[in-house]
Amino acid sequence: MIFFIILCVCVIGGFIAMIVIGKIIENKMYDSGEMLKREKDFYKKREIFITKNIKFTDIINSLSKQKEYLDKNHIKYEEDKNYELIRFNHPNYKYDWNAKLYCKKGDDENNVYVFEFTHWVSSNGVVVTVNLMNVCLTTVEKILLELDPDAKVSSEYIKTKTKTSFL
Repeated sequence: MIFFIILCVCVIGGFIAMIVIGKIIENKMYDSGEMLKREKDFYKKREIFITKNIKFTDIINSLSKQKEYLDKNHIKYEEDKNYELIRFNHPNYKYDWNAKLYCKKGDDENNVYVFEFTHWVSSNGVVVTVNLMNVCLTTVEKILLELDPDAKVSSEYIKTKTKTSFL
């Protein structure tokens, strides 16, 4: 009986320690600027950036300077210059996600870039990799705002489909 009490105390203590350590790491990421504090469902929104004269190649060049940082966070990307599209992903065997940044339209003066998450996996209603998704979005935001500090940023909810499983 004492063994089971000790086991329960250890398991509960382990869960508490895991939560505390996770929050400490998360707060360090906020403090260092690696990610921004956002609404809890930010990944369900698309971010729209209206910029002045940012060329797609400028974004790719700035992103290539962040490659080592993104690799450290297991965030991969590939660009498609023909469609002015950059695909991001976190290739985790169980909790993967995908996102894209693309040029929606442009005129002589402005370009409209859109960033949105296109796929993510949740477990019991929780997106396990939400911090890495935040890191990716924060990196893209920093790049676009560095290239055009006067960019206008807005967001809107994406229509999503969910799959539910019984087992």
